[in-house]
Amino acid sequence: TGPISRMPLLAVPLLIITAGIFFSFSRGAWGMFGVSAILLTGALFLQSASGKLRLRVAVMTIAAVSLLVIAMLVILQLPGVSEMFSSRAQLEQSYDTARLGRFARYTLGFQMALEHPLGIGPLVFGTIFGEDTHDIWLKMLMDYGWLGFVSFLTLTCWTIAAGFRILLRDRPWQPYLLCAYVAFVGNIGLGTFIDIDHWRHVYLLLGLIWGAIALEYRHQRQFRPVALAAPAA
Repeated sequence: TGPISRMPLLAVPLLIITAGIFFSFSRGAWGMFGVSAILLTGALFLQSASGKLRLRVAVMTIAAVSLLVIAMLVILQLPGVSEMFSSRAQLEQSYDTARLGRFARYTLGFQMALEHPLGIGPLVFGTIFGEDTHDIWLKMLMDYGWLGFVSFLTLTCWTIAAGFRILLRDRPWQPYLLCAYVAFVGNIGLGTFIDIDHWRHVYLLLGLIWGAIALEYRHQRQFRPVALAAPAA
């Protein structure tokens, strides 16, 4: 959305970050990058009433996807990278579908949650099954009980709903809200396959979103029209 002259300066660090995400060979990182990019681009397109800016977003999206495909084709020619990528790109890994793999632990964990409404305590699940829950919803049930699960679910749904209500409003803080919001949504989606309650940046994102909500509330109060008192009879 800024001046075109600054784009090359921003493209260099973006390429470095993108390369780092790719070479992490983390399916979660790949998914987060894709979801965040799609949501951010879509929100910018919907927010703008300018046909020129929408055309610019569309052209830049096509260019970015094209460059990404070309870069992928080049990188996959490196020795060992293609094999690693093919292995990590599969939806199911051996540690997912094993006898006590991730998916089997989901079933066992939710069954345990019915027997232990107060949970079994932090970090106990891993000592029983050899691996942690790798699911934030199951983690809440196991570590914090049903009360913790309901509390986290309420916080998550409330944050997503309240943030979405003000997401596309033209405010000075809107760019920060937009970036924090799409990242938070991506993290919550990622939480279905990994524990995120110990990730400090998740709480930073929560703070940014609720900070924007508070700013919007103050903005509404400052610019709320004041009703004129009726003249005395």
